[in-house]
Amino acid sequence: MRVTTIDGLRTAPGRYLEFPVVPTGTAVPSDVPPCFNQQSHLRAADGDDSSPGTWLCGVFDVDGPIDEEALQEAFQRLVDTHATLRSQFAVADDGARTPQRSVHPAGSIRVGAPVAEHAEDEAQPSVRLRGRLDEQCRPLRFPNYVLAAISRPGTSTIVCGFDHVHVDALSLAIAIDEVAAAYAGVAPAVSVPGDGHLDYCREEAAAEQVDPHDPRLAEWIEFLADAGGHAPEFPLELGVPIGESAPQHSAEVLLLDADEAEAFSAATARAGGTTYAGLLTALAMATHAAGGSDLLPLTFPAHTRYDERYARALGWFVTSAPITVSVHDDGRPADPCTLFERSVALTQQELRRARDRADVPLGQVIAATTGGYRPRRQDVFMASYLDYRRITQGDSGFGTNRTHVSNITRCDDVQLWFSRTHDGVSVRTRHPDTPQAHRTMRTVLQSLRSTVAVVAVPQKWAA
Repeated sequence: MRVTTIDGLRTAPGRYLEFPVVPTGTAVPSDVPPCFNQQSHLRAADGDDSSPGTWLCGVFDVDGPIDEEALQEAFQRLVDTHATLRSQFAVADDGARTPQRSVHPAGSIRVGAPVAEHAEDEAQPSVRLRGRLDEQCRPLRFPNYVLAAISRPGTSTIVCGFDHVHVDALSLAIAIDEVAAAYAGVAPAVSVPGDGHLDYCREEAAAEQVDPHDPRLAEWIEFLADAGGHAPEFPLELGVPIGESAPQHSAEVLLLDADEAEAFSAATARAGGTTYAGLLTALAMATHAAGGSDLLPLTFPAHTRYDERYARALGWFVTSAPITVSVHDDGRPADPCTLFERSVALTQQELRRARDRADVPLGQVIAATTGGYRPRRQDVFMASYLDYRRITQGDSGFGTNRTHVSNITRCDDVQLWFSRTHDGVSVRTRHPDTPQAHRTMRTVLQSLRSTVAVVAVPQKWAA
C-alpha cells in the first residue's frame, strides 16, 4: 500500500466511469449520535464548507478493461455491508450546533450502472478525480463518497473515495481489499455483524466517564498542561506564525526496503521494543539532533477496534493517545545505535501507557483540562503507524498498486504517517510549504533515515 496525496497520484488517462449511488427511500432520523471524531468533523464543516474536502481515497489496478457489471456488484456489496455508508449527517440549528444522524434503511441504497466520460486525451486524470472528490465527499451531503474507475485496454484503475466522516486509514485499506476481492469473484473473508460503526457510536455514547480521580485522566491533563493547555506542537521552526497557515507540502520517503525493515524490526525487538517504538525513538533522535529537546511529546492515533465485531468494519475507529519519547543520554554520550538501544525499551513502555490513556474519552479530557483546552494551531503534531501487511485477505491479495490517497489542504504543523508494507517501511510527511519548513524537515528526514538504516545493519548493531 502506497500512501500519498492527490498531487502524487500517478495514473494514466482512460475512460472515466462513475457509479452513481442512489437512495431509493428516505433516511430515518436516528438516536445514534455521531462519534466524537465525527462530531468535531461535522462542526468544522458546518462552519466552513468552502475549504478543500477532507477525504480519503483508495485506488488499485486490475488487468484489462473494467468489467462494469462485476464492479457494480462489488460496489453494491460494499455499500450493503457497511452501515456507515447509509448514514446521512446534519448539524442542528439549536445553538449548540448538535451533529445529527439519519440512516437510510438497509437495502435502500442502489449502486447504478456507470456514467461514462471519455478522457483518453486528458493528461492528468488525477485533476478530474480530485474535482469529483472535492465536490462529492463533503460530510454534510449525501451520498458523500465516490465509486469510480478509469478503464483502459491493458490495465484499469478502480477508485473508492470517501469523506473522512465514514472512514479512517484502516477502513480505507479494508474497503480496497473488499472491493478488489469482490471484483475478482471472491467471497469476503470476514463478515461484519450488526450495524458496524453505528453500533460502535451507540456504545461510545453510552459509555461511562472515567472516575475524575483516575490517574490516566490526571496524566492526560498534565500532558496538555505541559504543552500550554493544548496538544504539543512540532518542536522545530516551520516558518508559520501562530494563527496562520500555509499551503500543504507532502513528501513520501522510503526509509527501509523489505530486508532492511525485517532487520530493523529484529533489532528493535532485541532492544525491547516494537517497530513503531523504534520509529518513534528514531524520530525523537532526529528532532533532537536538529536542535530540539531530548524529550519529544506528541500524540498518535490509536485504533479502538477492540471488539472483534469491528475488525473489518468501515468507520472512524480512532482516538488520540499522548506520549513523550525520551532520548536522554543520562550524561553518557553515545553513538546513534547505542542511544537507540538505551531508549527504545522506554519508548515501548510509554506506548503501553499511552494506549491506556487512550481509553479515557477525549471529550472528558478536554472538559477537564486546567484552564480549558486552548489549541493554538489548527493541526495536531502526530505520528501514526499502520502495518498494511495484516489487512489483505490473502497472501498476495487482489488488485495491484494499492494506494491510499489524501487531499491537499492548508496546514500549520507537522504530521507523519509511517507505513509497513511488503516493500518495507515508508513515511509520508505533511508540513507547511514554507522555505523554513522545507529546511527543517529535510534535516529531520535525513537524520531519521540515517538512524533507522544504521540500526537495520546487523554488524553495526553488534558493534
